[in-house]
Amino acid sequence: MIDLLKERVKHVDAMKATIVEFYRTYVDETAKIDGHSWYRSAHMVAVLLSEKYGYSVAQCAGCISALSPSVLWETNILDAETVIRAHSKGIDLDKVTVSTYGQNKDKCFRILEGKPEPLSVSANFTTDTKTKSFYWNILKPSDHSAVTVDRHAVGVALASNGSDHLALSITKKRYRDISDAYRLASTVLHYAAPCDLQATCWVAYRDNFGGRPTVDADDLSEAPF
Repeated sequence: MIDLLKERVKHVDAMKATIVEFYRTYVDETAKIDGHSWYRSAHMVAVLLSEKYGYSVAQCAGCISALSPSVLWETNILDAETVIRAHSKGIDLDKVTVSTYGQNKDKCFRILEGKPEPLSVSANFTTDTKTKSFYWNILKPSDHSAVTVDRHAVGVALASNGSDHLALSITKKRYRDISDAYRLASTVLHYAAPCDLQATCWVAYRDNFGGRPTVDADDLSEAPF
């Protein structure tokens, strides 16, 4: 199966068609509503953190993205507030615990100590990576071309409804090609922002084939500081 997936990921137009077919087969009205609101809700979390702790929205979005790998969304939010609050109080980095990889916590401190402008924050992320795209989608959910390519996004694009695609290494080229497939599919399906299509397919994939649930975090969790 992995050889088949390696072949599928080479063809952007075919992945575009697969995304469109997935959308037309599995996306219902609930998924459309949830998908459209997903990044806007995430943006509001960054806004609330910004207002609460005095950092820029870009810095808060950067922290959320940096702490996102391999964690639930609600954990991601809690960790982001934990780190931002700790930095605002001058608490030493070594005393802060997060659920993702330690180097990502280091990146958050660099973001919070750096310039607050969007491009300055963006420079902390490697090009053609999930975290860089996730940062831009949180910061500018309505007007940015970035596509967050996570495991569900890959599954949709490659018509892999199980776990086979998890063994596929997502190189920078593959990341760009999958992103391009979503951009092309968003044009076909009349989505102004490709991230809205990606989020909508994410919800539908989760609901039809399993995966971790999402949450609509209207309130910020209490951090242990």
